[in-house]
Amino acid sequence: MQSELAQVQRDLEQRESKIQTLEIELESLGRRFEDLREADQLITDLRAENERLGPFEKQVSEASAEIERLTQSNEQLSQEASQGGADQQTVDTLTEQVAQLKEDVEHTSEKYEEARAGRRNAEQLADLLKGQVEQLNKAQAGHEAALSAAQQSGGTADDQVSELEATIAELTEERDALQAQLAEVPAPAADDAQVQNLQDRVKELEASVDEANKSRDEALAAASTESSDSSEQGSPELQTRVDELEGQLKDAVVDADEFNKLKAAMEQLETDKDDLEHAASANMKRIKKLLSDLDEARKEAVSAKAEGARKQDDSEAEARVVALEAEIKSLQAEVASLETRLSSVSAGADSAGDAKLTEISALVGELNGTISSFRNDFMQVVDAVEQVKSDDADERQEGMELLQEALDTCSGRSADMKGLVRDLRDRL
Repeated sequence: MQSELAQVQRDLEQRESKIQTLEIELESLGRRFEDLREADQLITDLRAENERLGPFEKQVSEASAEIERLTQSNEQLSQEASQGGADQQTVDTLTEQVAQLKEDVEHTSEKYEEARAGRRNAEQLADLLKGQVEQLNKAQAGHEAALSAAQQSGGTADDQVSELEATIAELTEERDALQAQLAEVPAPAADDAQVQNLQDRVKELEASVDEANKSRDEALAAASTESSDSSEQGSPELQTRVDELEGQLKDAVVDADEFNKLKAAMEQLETDKDDLEHAASANMKRIKKLLSDLDEARKEAVSAKAEGARKQDDSEAEARVVALEAEIKSLQAEVASLETRLSSVSAGADSAGDAKLTEISALVGELNGTISSFRNDFMQVVDAVEQVKSDDADERQEGMELLQEALDTCSGRSADMKGLVRDLRDRL
C-alpha cells in the first residue's frame, strides 16, 4: 500500500511538471501571438499601398484613350496627306506627340504592373499571416484545455493520495487491534504432558509451514531474477513498473499471511483455552482431534500453497498486462500530442521547410505502423495470460513460455516506439 502511495505521488509530481511545461509553452505562444499582432500594422500598410494604386489605373485608362484618339487623328491626317490636302508639318508634330504618348503609356504601364505585383505579394503575405494567427489561436486553445485537464488530473491524484493515506491508517489500526487481542489471550497450561506433546506437534507444523514459505520465497526470487534477466534488453520503464507491481504483490501476500497467522493462532488458543476449562478428562480426545485437524490443515496448506503459486503467476502476468496497457496509452497520448504540434508546424511552414515536413510525416507514419504492430503483440500477451489461468499444469507452463516471448516482443516494440518519438521531438 505504501508503494502504491509512492507511485501515486510520483504520478502527481509528473503531472505538475507537465503543467509547468504547458504553462511555458502557453507563454511562448502568447509572445508569438503578440508578434503576429504587430504584423497587422504591416497588413494595414499594404492595404494603403493597394488603395494608392487606384490613380495609376485611372492614368493608364486615360492614356490608352488618348493614344486611341491620337492614333485615329494620325491615320486621318496621314490619309489627308496622301491626298495632298494636309500640312506635312502638322502631321510630323502629331506623329511626335503620338510617339511621346506611347513612351509615357509604356512607362506608366510598367509602373502599374510593378504595383500590381506588389499588391499580389501583399495579399499573399496577408493571407499567410491570417492563417498563422488562426493556427496560433487553435494551438493556444488546445494548450489551455490540456492545462485545465492536467490541473484536474492533479486534483484527482490528490484525492487518491488522501484515500490511500486513510486506508493505510485504517489497516494500521486494525493490525494493532489484532495484536492487542492476541496479547490478551492467555497461553495454555503446560503442566500436562499431552498438552506439551500437542504444542511440540504445533511447533513442528509451524516449522513445516515456515520451510514451505521459504521455498516459495526462493521460487519467487528465482522467477523474479529470470524475469529481470530476460527483460534487461527491453524497456527500462516497463521493467521498473513490473518490479514495482511485483513488490506490491509480495507485500500484499506477506500482509495476508501475517493476518491469517494471527487470526489462526488466536482462534487456536481460544479453542485450547475452552477445551482445558471444560474438563481435564477430555484432554486426550481433544488432543487427538486437534492432531487430526492439524494434519488436515497441513494438507490444505500444501494445496493452498500450490493454488497461491498459480494465482501469483496469474497476478504477475496480469500486472505486466496492465503495465503494457498503461504504456500503450502513454505512447498514444504522446503521438497525438506530436501530431497536433506537427499540424501547427505544417500550417506555418514555407517552401524551404517542405523537406523537413516530409521527413516528419514519414516518421509519424512509421510510428503509427509500429503502434499497430504493438497492439497485435499485446493481444498475444492477453491470450497467453488466459492460457496461464488454465487448471492444466502443462498448458500453464506453455502459457508462461508464450507470455515471456510476447512480453519480450512488446519490450522491443516499446523501445522502437520510444526511439521514433525521440526522433520526432528532435525534428519538431
